[in-house]
Amino acid sequence: MNREIYLKNIADSLALLSKEVTVRNAINLYDINIVAEDFFPGLLNLIYGYELRNINHLEKNAAAIDLFDPKNKLSIQVTSDNDSSKIKHTIKEFKEKESYKI
Repeated sequence: MNREIYLKNIADSLALLSKEVTVRNAINLYDINIVAEDFFPGLLNLIYGYELRNINHLEKNAAAIDLFDPKNKLSIQVTSDNDSSKIKHTIKEFKEKESYKI
């Protein structure tokens, strides 16, 4: 019974976060995107056992990636833009900057 309540609360909270990001970005308020870069490593580490860290704490505005886990060789970009041109640009930048060597 508690499990269902917890899962519903998590789902509701993630849905609310998604809507907040959409609405705030629409009015040029992007601070929530920065906060998300610190939120998601903890969440993904908890769920998947990763050791993700926010790379922006080491290198301000790092190219192509926001989170990295050197142990599991994993890089993630936290973005609210899922446009194909954004994705292609990120992949191109990831390769050009050799971000895979981090």
